[in-house]
Amino acid sequence: MNHNKIIIDRLYYFLRQKNMTINKLADLTGIRQSTLSNMINRESVPKLDMLYKLCEALEVSLVDFLNIPPYNEKKKAAQDQDFLKTLSENQIDKLKDFIEAIKLE
Repeated sequence: MNHNKIIIDRLYYFLRQKNMTINKLADLTGIRQSTLSNMINRESVPKLDMLYKLCEALEVSLVDFLNIPPYNEKKKAAQDQDFLKTLSENQIDKLKDFIEAIKLE
């Protein structure tokens, strides 16, 4: 898994969402445009302090920025387990039957 590419793709995602250019991002963060371009072209992961500045400029929390697989999978699995604990035995049996039925299709 290429974590560098995931981070750069996520950066591009938020740039598109905000309709923002690299130059505008550089202005808002105080990070030189050439530094940002080099980071993107080399697919290098920014240090945490730079990532924090980027998130601030994009108006997104660091948690939301990283809320993608593979970084959020452990949290999702824990949420799934918590949900399953709320089900009755009858509901769990029905869920198992449903899963088996769709496996057969």
